Amino acid sequence: MERNMCPHFIVAVVVVAGASLLYAQPAQETMTARVARLIRQLGHDDFAKREAASKELDAIGEPALDALRKASASDGDAEIRRRAERIVESVTGRIRAAAAKKELARWEGEWVGNGQQTLIFKGDRWAWGEPGKIDEVNGNRIVIVDLGEKAILADLLVGDPAKDGKVCKAIFRRDGDTLHYCGTYAGFYPTEFRTDANTFYVAWKRVKPMR
Repeated sequence: MERNMCPHFIVAVVVVAGASLLYAQPAQETMTARVARLIRQLGHDDFAKREAASKELDAIGEPALDALRKASASDGDAEIRRRAERIVESVTGRIRAAAAKKELARWEGEWVGNGQQTLIFKGDRWAWGEPGKIDEVNGNRIVIVDLGEKAILADLLVGDPAKDGKVCKAIFRRDGDTLHYCGTYAGFYPTEFRTDANTFYVAWKRVKPMR
């Protein structure tokens, strides 16, 4: 029976089998290879190609950071170094902003101090005053500057600093339902959680979370 098999049928089977094998195992570019290719493209002669690579690497984000940092520090092409550094700043900025937003979400709600004053957080807004004598939130903003392991550095903006407002430099540390705070208007961040000639310390206790 094999002797009577049509040669054309055999060829067709081989071609189909080969095609099936080809499509079953598509060539896939690994993330490492993709990032390396895009970093090289940052130095392309074509401006549009450089821009496209920058946007794609920025969209990849954190997985590309290590390679981008290395390129920004030591690549032989000045254009690649410049673009890589700019992308690193963009990505790390987004990461810090997301982490700060997540931390502020943990602070949302009402807190009471050892002097029975009330502190309220809602998003990036805050209010501080006597119980029952402050609005739930007002125009004051909080900006987290650094999420340190031992303390979180933040600027408490009172009104608009550009229009006679003030900036309180503060450090925070959250231990469960206690939010440690130390702040000053002296223009520097405190280094310890204590009250002295220039700084004021409060251990805030959570009253209720923000709904």
